[in-house]
Amino acid sequence: QNPQGALTYTIQVDKLGDDDALSLSASLLDAREDDPRVRGIARESAGSPFFIGELVRHTQVHGGDRVVRLERVIEARLSGLPTLAQTVLELAAVSGRPLSRGLTIAILDLPAEDVDTAFATLNVARLIRMSGTDRDRYEPYHDRIRESVLGTLDEARRKQHHEAIARALEQRGDADPDELFAHFEAAGFGAEAARHA
Repeated sequence: QNPQGALTYTIQVDKLGDDDALSLSASLLDAREDDPRVRGIARESAGSPFFIGELVRHTQVHGGDRVVRLERVIEARLSGLPTLAQTVLELAAVSGRPLSRGLTIAILDLPAEDVDTAFATLNVARLIRMSGTDRDRYEPYHDRIRESVLGTLDEARRKQHHEAIARALEQRGDADPDELFAHFEAAGFGAEAARHA
């Protein structure tokens, strides 16, 4: 039940087949299935209903006869995010596994309400998904979002995030040594990585 007392259900929607992706793309774009834009959206989405929606919205807003690459659509979405939300999403992408709310607050050293606002922004934009018993863990909504975010980061920024995650995990004291090793190594701290190896 949600806080208002109404029952809510989570329905997992798998990848759509080619015909269903084409049909959904045509329906959302309000166009015929033989429209090149519809075919392009169905193909570029790789059958993901979420990405079909994103590509359709981008096409409706920006127009044109060609469908842009999904990565370009995601990058445009990222550039419009508040700075803190971008940073939180970058941490999730670099982490490679779900991060906890508490660890993220420790990494950023900011008030919890500021970080929660960033989570809410990303969740509403469907750029992250929350999980865990208390919905206190998060990760990028889809691997293609993770890949797009990583594609926007230069090496120095990636190393900075790996180090920040490693230091916060180490400070917590109960982290998996393999995880510490991986982050310290990716951050370029060989001695620390070897210690945890």
